[in-house]
Amino acid sequence: MAEYPKIYNSEEERIKASCDRGLDELLDKCSDERAKLVKRFINSYRVSGTSVHTTRNNVTGLRAVLPLIDKSIDDLTGEDLEDLLITLADSGKSERTLKSYTLVLKKFLEFAGREDLTKDMKIRRPRNKAKLPEDLLTRDDVAALIDGALNPRDKALISLLYESGARLGEIIALKIKHIEFNEHGAYVHFPQGKTGGRKILVVFSSMYLNEWLITHPERHNRDSWLWCQIRGQTHPRITQAAFRAVIKNASKRAGIKKKINPHSFRHAQATELAKDFTEQQMKQYLGWTQDSTMAAVYVHLSGRDMDSAILQKNGIKVEERDTRLKADECPRCHKMIPPDAVYCGFCGLPLTKQIENREKDLSQKIAEILQNNPELLK
Repeated sequence: MAEYPKIYNSEEERIKASCDRGLDELLDKCSDERAKLVKRFINSYRVSGTSVHTTRNNVTGLRAVLPLIDKSIDDLTGEDLEDLLITLADSGKSERTLKSYTLVLKKFLEFAGREDLTKDMKIRRPRNKAKLPEDLLTRDDVAALIDGALNPRDKALISLLYESGARLGEIIALKIKHIEFNEHGAYVHFPQGKTGGRKILVVFSSMYLNEWLITHPERHNRDSWLWCQIRGQTHPRITQAAFRAVIKNASKRAGIKKKINPHSFRHAQATELAKDFTEQQMKQYLGWTQDSTMAAVYVHLSGRDMDSAILQKNGIKVEERDTRLKADECPRCHKMIPPDAVYCGFCGLPLTKQIENREKDLSQKIAEILQNNPELLK
C-alpha cells in the first residue's frame, strides 16, 4: 500500500521532524563516544528553549563538518582545525553557509571543552550582497504578480509580503487577530521576529487583506491562522513550500523572468524605504537589530539624493518619477485602495466608468427579468 506524506500541524512541527531525521542519520555515522557528545550538545539547546530553526542549523552544520573530522575531538590539534577550515572554504559553499557551519563547529568544540582551539577562530561576517536595481522587483512587477494571483488569499499574501517587507517566518506566524483595520489602512502586529514582536501600518495591502478576510473560511475565529488552506473540511496553516508555490505560480502567469522568492519582496521594499526613511526607522519597520548594518546597505543601494545632487550641480532640474505602490482613497467610504482597483474592496463601489455602466446594465436586465417573471419574487 502506498504511503501518503505526513501532514504536519505547523511549520515548526515539520522542521522538528526533519531535524530528528537528520540527527538520527548523523548519529548512525558517529562512534558511540561522539554520538553521546552530539546528543548532549543538541539537547542543551533544546532544553534552553531555542527555536527549531537554531536546532536545524546546528544539526545541518554538524552533518557537514563532523564527517571531516577523523579523530577524537579530544585529540584534535590546531593544525587539524586549520585543515578542516581550509577544506570547508574550498567546498564551494556560499559565504553565509560557511559562516553558519563555522559557527556551529565553534560552539560544538567549546561545548566539548576545546576552547583552546576556538579562542583564535575567526567567524567571518558574510558580505551583504544587495541586489542591483535592475534585479529588484518593481511596482509594475508587484502589480502583475497580484493580477496573476488566482484568489483573494494569494493577492493579500503577495501585497502584504511586499508592503510590509516582513520575513517569511513573520508572515506565516500571523493570525486573524493580528490584523487591525483603521481609517488609513491596517495595523499588522507581527508576534515574532528576530527582534521580538512589532507593529507596522500598511495602506496599499489593506484592501486585499479585507477582501481575503471576507472570504476566509475561519473568519469568525480570530485565533485562526491568517494564511490557511482554502480547500477541504479543515483549514490548517499553509506551509512555507505552499507560500513559495503561490509566488512561483503568480510569477509564471505574470510572465516575470526575474528570479523571485519570498525574500525578493523584502529586498525591494527595503530599497524603497531607504529613499525616505532614516536608518533607525528602517530598522524599526523591517525588524532589524540596532547593530545591523543592513539599513546602511540599502541606503547606499538606493543612491539617496545622489542623482539629484549631481544634476543640481550641473544645473539640471528633472522631475522624479515615483515608482512606489501607493493607495488612493475611495470616494464613497474613504478607505485606502490600490490605484488600479476597479472596485472598492471595502464598500463595493465601481471605480471606473466601464464598470459603472456594466453594473447599471446588469441592474436594468435583472429588473426587466423580474418584471416579466413576477413569480420569481415569490
